[in-house]
Amino acid sequence: MKKLLLPALLLFFVPVFAFALSPSKSASLYEHLKDVNAQWQHIEPTAQQLLPVSFENDTRRIQAHLFNAEQYLRSQSTEGLNKELLAKRLHLLDVLHSYAEAGVFPQNYDFNYRIPYFIDAHNTACAVGYLIIADGHKALAEKIQHTNNYQYLLDMQYPELTAWVTNSSFTAQELALIQPGYLASTPFSYLNGNDGGTNGHVNDVLVANGGTEIYVAGSFSSVGGSSAGNIAVLENGTWTDLDGGVDGEVFAMAIFNNELYVGGAFDSSFSGVYSEGVIKWTGTQWEVANTIGLYGEIYAFQVYNGKLYLGGDFELPTGALRGYLSVIDSTGAGLYLHDFPMGPVNALTIDNNKLIVGGNFSASFNSVPLNNIAAFDDTSITSIGNGINANVKALAVYNNQLYTGGSFFNNAQDTLFGFGYWADTAWVNESYMVRGFGPWNYDIAINDFVVHNDNLFVAGDFACCDGMIAYYGYGIGSYFNNGTYSSMMGVTSFNDAVNTISVYNGELLAGGVFDTVMFSGGPTGSYTVGNLGGIALKNDNWNSINEQADGAASVKVYPVPASGSVTFQMDAKVALSRPTLTVYNALGQQVSSTIITQAQTPIDVNQWLTGVYMYQLQGEGAKPSMGRFVVE
Repeated sequence: MKKLLLPALLLFFVPVFAFALSPSKSASLYEHLKDVNAQWQHIEPTAQQLLPVSFENDTRRIQAHLFNAEQYLRSQSTEGLNKELLAKRLHLLDVLHSYAEAGVFPQNYDFNYRIPYFIDAHNTACAVGYLIIADGHKALAEKIQHTNNYQYLLDMQYPELTAWVTNSSFTAQELALIQPGYLASTPFSYLNGNDGGTNGHVNDVLVANGGTEIYVAGSFSSVGGSSAGNIAVLENGTWTDLDGGVDGEVFAMAIFNNELYVGGAFDSSFSGVYSEGVIKWTGTQWEVANTIGLYGEIYAFQVYNGKLYLGGDFELPTGALRGYLSVIDSTGAGLYLHDFPMGPVNALTIDNNKLIVGGNFSASFNSVPLNNIAAFDDTSITSIGNGINANVKALAVYNNQLYTGGSFFNNAQDTLFGFGYWADTAWVNESYMVRGFGPWNYDIAINDFVVHNDNLFVAGDFACCDGMIAYYGYGIGSYFNNGTYSSMMGVTSFNDAVNTISVYNGELLAGGVFDTVMFSGGPTGSYTVGNLGGIALKNDNWNSINEQADGAASVKVYPVPASGSVTFQMDAKVALSRPTLTVYNALGQQVSSTIITQAQTPIDVNQWLTGVYMYQLQGEGAKPSMGRFVVE
């Protein structure tokens, strides 16, 4: 595993986006160009570039950068280029002009600061990637995408890339001038389409019933402007309070036997059903779920071998005996376990057909040494290696390995194993990737995990970085491990802790103590979303791709550049109106007209010429949606 040691200086690093220049801020064109690509600092500005400008969005600013880069490259001496290379240079500059004119650029869905994307998640190539593809080297562009997608050209080391640069008619420095970085285009935003989360904080979110229901639980008395007793469900855009909710803080939820089990620190529901620590919602009413008679708090649930396991800090009815781990069988009856950890249980998951138990304990009831993490096979409990020295708060299985997250320091400020994984025979510590806001911040922790899109997303009360490069973020990090290299990159910057993270409709859904989220642009305030109320959804919009008239339908077009086919995606309600999609070439000639009948409509472009195309989506009585895309 590649490990880059973080020098002490980086403990005090400044966020890499802290001094970003907002596109809308009035400044010289030269300052805006340097913000898009730092290579401009090595070039003397023209008189025009010293004039003040502002941009409506970063797409327009990137276009200005590319047009200026094109103009600069056309002004450079071509002495020494043979006739063939000179012709190639002029052709590729024409290609660059068409690419810039189309205004369809990669979308930064993963980082809250400016960073290059060679090819994004929708197969949209950056300017240099597009030139490589246009020159007949698509395999090279895709190799870079899969291995060093977020690197700058001058940092890449590929023999094939070096060979292409040599034969491209450009120098590496000229190509580096072309390659921009991209601002964040996926802000976490309001879950229900407008502001108004909870008036407290969220500890758990649960997506149920095929994604049609989102349960949110924690400590709050209202959500979305509606009253709620620490738990509510969002269904068809409307919040419902589940018959008043419960009268104490909720920490965990789970679906078991088609019923919603709720655990926390409470002793009844608002409807008068008494059930300390755990209760169930049948879909219409609250019912008792605590048949074992435990007294205390529930922090975690996990369905395992047809039974529902409960972890927490509670007493059993035998008196002073602490329970910490209990179970409910398929009939709803509570059962006693012969052995369990002797300390609070905070997290549960399943790995290799065993129940994994994490928390703050050193041994089991039968005196088995455990050290905060253990494996349970329905009858006996065993240690996993020698355990770890941290209070475990989160567990996940990622790439067939067990990951654990929790506290990074104890009260004595000793360093703990706050993040890492079990590598079959030993624990691997990845805690160096997570930081507080300086050495004075010892109250940091990982609270939850979710595996999504080949990454392990890490949620908690921390900042993150990796090695010598500060990939800064607060609250959520994106961790990747391919077996030879691991990295952690900041996803966004919340103003307070994230307690829980899930996936809804293919997007990250976060819950916590936060109320504000900040994106690249930093202190300018241009990329701040407030009044989140502890709930936020990562929203992969394509707002910067196509200009839409007010009231026009939002349309996504991908991949860009298109090859073989291009797909138009829109809201299902728009498709139901059967609008007409008309496509024109750069000369204004109509090349296609299609009646849309489904939300995702592919169009065959195999016979179309390479170039820029315009489209218009027109529905009856609606404003037209217009945009551009590129066919290679």
